[in-house]
Amino acid sequence: MIAFTQALLFGSPYKGRLFGIDVDMTGYTSKMAKITHFFLELFTQVKTHNLAHEFGHVVCIKSIAPTSQIALTFSVGTGPGLRIRSDFDPLPSANLETINALVGPISSVVFARTKLILLKIFQNSIPLPLYFSMAAGSYGIIAMELFDAVSGAYKKNTTDFGYIARENRQYLEATLTFFTLLCLNSVVESIS
Repeated sequence: MIAFTQALLFGSPYKGRLFGIDVDMTGYTSKMAKITHFFLELFTQVKTHNLAHEFGHVVCIKSIAPTSQIALTFSVGTGPGLRIRSDFDPLPSANLETINALVGPISSVVFARTKLILLKIFQNSIPLPLYFSMAAGSYGIIAMELFDAVSGAYKKNTTDFGYIARENRQYLEATLTFFTLLCLNSVVESIS
């Protein structure tokens, strides 16, 4: 767990198992990139949010198809870019795939919302610059997930909502409406 935490915070390579899931994380090669990554992760937790998104898929898949083989692959580039992919066997129906597609973005938004609630509770204990950057990171993640949902649904691309738009279109309007309301509610609740 310590090696994984170091990889998450410092962009170091990691290959192992986390909660029974194979995880392969490429790392940065330069010291400057690792330092930049550390501060970016400290203030925004982008990689942690992406991890919450993918682990949402993992928990969903494991609950639907417990024997599925799942692997998480993190790829970090020379800059702060990050791609995480979860590879798994197809689920038995399009409806279950739709549920799985929805769970990833919801997990990320719920994580951001939880972070905003905790920031509000401990606002007097957190230095102001750190408080604002962590809150901005959470709002940014919520906005990014919402943007990905809308653009994926429109473009029918490889994102979660792109899958729903391509493969199970009858649920697109309901899932997109629900997700949009969740995002908006998360922002409104955190500032009221």
